Amino acid sequence: MAYADDLCILRMLLCGMQKLLNICEIYRSDIMHYIKKGLTMLFKPKKLKTPLLYLCNKQLDYVEKIVDI
Repeated sequence: MAYADDLCILRMLLCGMQKLLNICEIYRSDIMHYIKKGLTMLFKPKKLKTPLLYLCNKQLDYVEKIVDI
C-alpha cells in the first residue's frame, strides 16, 4: 500500500518481514531518511516474544499505537 510518501509493509511471518526489509535496503539508497521518521507496529499474541527487526543495521523500535497528526 502506498500513498505519496507513505508506505506500509505487511507480512504474516517474521522471517518474511526481515527478508522484505533486506530487499528495501537494496533498492532504496535514501532509506536512512525513512528510518528516522518511520514507525513499526507489531501484532502478535502476548505470549510470544517480541522479535528484533533490522533495517540498514539499525534495530527498529516498536510503537503501541499510531497517532495521526
